[in-house]
Amino acid sequence: MFVTGNPGRTGIVLQAFAVVKGQGITAHKTAIASAITKAVNYLRRTLVNRDHYEAYGDFNTNSTGYAGRGLIAVGKPHSPIKTWLVSKLAADGGIQSAWSAGAGDIYATAQAAIVLTGKSYVDLLTK
Repeated sequence: MFVTGNPGRTGIVLQAFAVVKGQGITAHKTAIASAITKAVNYLRRTLVNRDHYEAYGDFNTNSTGYAGRGLIAVGKPHSPIKTWLVSKLAADGGIQSAWSAGAGDIYATAQAAIVLTGKSYVDLLTK
């Protein structure tokens, strides 16, 4: 029921589940709760150094941001991810990507900065 093999996509799906959890008949609620648990377990299991994700042999700020937002959306702890993202803040105010040579990367910043506020896209849309 959730996308496997990609922490970024899993984080996106968790945000969607956060919107619909508790809705529908009992079977739907049970299935969504189970999928959330599996997705969270996947994200926990695949963390590198318990604080970020990698792709193609290097750190992946983008997927780390998506995964962090997913965890936030379903009310799960995310502070190691937040701390790691803070460590990637560049002098120019952006968040570094593996290919930005120490500078902030616009795409990585857009995907990860919200985690620093402790919010997810769900929070921005519903509150």
